[in-house]
Amino acid sequence: MTWLNAALAFAITMLILSMVTSVFVETIHRFLKLREKGLYLMAGQFFDRVLGPYLTSRGVKPEDMKKAFLELMTLNRAPAGAAGKTGIDADKTWAVSGDDSRDFDAGLFSRLWTGRRLAKLDANQFMSRLGDSDVGSHVRDAITASGAADPEAALQDIAAKFDAFGREASLFFERRARLTSVLVAIVVAWLMHVQPYDLIKTYLANPATAEAVIAMKEAAEKQYQEQLAAAQAAPDGAEKAQHVAEAEQDLAAVQQQFAGALAEAGQVAKTLQQANVPIGWTKYRLENAGFDLAFDAIPYPVNGKAITAVFWLLIGGLLVGLGGPFWHDIIKSLSSIRTLVGGAKSLTNTGAGTASEAATGVSAGAPANPVEHFKASIAGRDAVSQTADRDDDDQPVG
Repeated sequence: MTWLNAALAFAITMLILSMVTSVFVETIHRFLKLREKGLYLMAGQFFDRVLGPYLTSRGVKPEDMKKAFLELMTLNRAPAGAAGKTGIDADKTWAVSGDDSRDFDAGLFSRLWTGRRLAKLDANQFMSRLGDSDVGSHVRDAITASGAADPEAALQDIAAKFDAFGREASLFFERRARLTSVLVAIVVAWLMHVQPYDLIKTYLANPATAEAVIAMKEAAEKQYQEQLAAAQAAPDGAEKAQHVAEAEQDLAAVQQQFAGALAEAGQVAKTLQQANVPIGWTKYRLENAGFDLAFDAIPYPVNGKAITAVFWLLIGGLLVGLGGPFWHDIIKSLSSIRTLVGGAKSLTNTGAGTASEAATGVSAGAPANPVEHFKASIAGRDAVSQTADRDDDDQPVG
């Protein structure tokens, strides 16, 4: 039972530290706009491989339409305003909505107005935007000219391929995010003295410490579920328009998020230290590890004894970098075993799917599938075009 308690306490510690790491990782993603850049690259690949042949069949050069297409597909079409940013006067804020170009996002403006670009786009949204574009008109005409027996099936194929591209891109960015998480976790482990060997040894030698950490299980799992739900319901894409203050002060928000991550890391370290968990650098640990502090905060090796400490700190970073989902599953498994072996009271976990479902649900009356989105959008585009043509015909001549 002592080994089981020690293992459970260790897993809970790793979950708590992995949540700290995830906050730093999210800050990096937000500051570097990695999701926005990823969507732009994925949409470009989709345009080249799927939509390009349709344009070519209509005698249109794909490269002539690609830039405008990507700018439309990745643009947040409802920006909240930009008065006072990079010299934009209040009476010129219309330019934010009137210019789709990524050139408008350059320089300081890009850092302050990341809400201008989408971070995700589902098949329904994509088909609606496609139907509202010149590219969509060419695609429709190409399908019609081909004499396809079932034009709707061709549109459904485009939507399905976009969905597949999105899933494949998600796998790539998930792997990149996992690598980022591991690298950040190593830094966290280094700065917070996350030494797996010392942790296990402490939990085995001091059952009271292990029990104190196990008592944090319910709070840690609740925080994990809240963090997971918040990530799934994050205001991406058009939803950013509903978060005006955040969008307008994005750089300040990133700085605040980073400061919050530092504060959370400090609070986590303090909480674990109060439970006698060997987290954080002390004078004794520095001397024992062969380390010293630079700028009173950054530990660095100073002699040969540091080799062993560096090894364990790297291992600690790799373990934390496995991420919250991994350690959450380990905790559930160990808790079940502990319940069976020792009759301990089990704690049930709440689902985190509700927030995601609410954030992505289709509103009443909306088209039910991607093809319907395309047809509704292009019908509206044609109606506007026909109205404009009639208005031109009604104008007096001379």
